[in-house]
Amino acid sequence: MLIRLDSPHDDLPANAGEETIERLHKLRYAAGRVPTAQIRQDMQRTMQHHAAVFRTGDLMAEGVEKLENVNKSFGDVRLTDRSMAW
Repeated sequence: MLIRLDSPHDDLPANAGEETIERLHKLRYAAGRVPTAQIRQDMQRTMQHHAAVFRTGDLMAEGVEKLENVNKSFGDVRLTDRSMAW
């Protein structure tokens, strides 16, 4: 389907963006057990070790598994800074 650059946009629904705001507030007030700093550090170390310039397929496959665990840990994230400026 070809879309013309000068074609008008469809109207947004009245509640556009509310789901996004809800997701952000859920994260902003997350009170899990794993601090964001720990998740960041786990991801950083995994990437540095398993996805460096010199790597093998086996090492990267192991890194993928580790990153999946890091991603799962985000489900139990804890935020302590609830400010709106980053």
